[in-house]
Amino acid sequence: MSERRSPATPLPDAAALAATVATGVLLIDQVTKLVTAHVGSGLGGMNVPARNSEFSLGLATAPWPAQVALMAAGLAAAGVVLAIGVRRGLVPDWAAGLIVGGALSNLLDRALLGSVRDFLAVGPVIVNLADLAVVLGVIAALTAARPVRTTTEGRR
Repeated sequence: MSERRSPATPLPDAAALAATVATGVLLIDQVTKLVTAHVGSGLGGMNVPARNSEFSLGLATAPWPAQVALMAAGLAAAGVVLAIGVRRGLVPDWAAGLIVGGALSNLLDRALLGSVRDFLAVGPVIVNLADLAVVLGVIAALTAARPVRTTTEGRR
């Protein structure tokens, strides 16, 4: 049987931490987007302000209202799954905050500006801090949710 960590804090405290992390990610991402828009290109080619009006690195596209609706529905669904994972002690509260905060910041861009502001060149793609927060949160959530084998019984 696999062993799961029990939540280190009661659920209201976990929700508060997740909300605090999400708010921090949203604010930091929005501020960096504003700053890089005014600074322009620089930082040795790493700062490349761009607008992404498509989904998933340009792999999918849809009209703007459909994009906003799909992103909002995806965020709501992810929020429910993450809340269940946090409640059961399967997902760290801070990881849920990273995912929700990053997704919410990009949704805010798309809803208010019609596109997501990216600026950080990472290899062949241009991303933003919200994207990095989501990726880090997903990796943390998946790593924490992996079953851990606690015994070697039954192995030969």
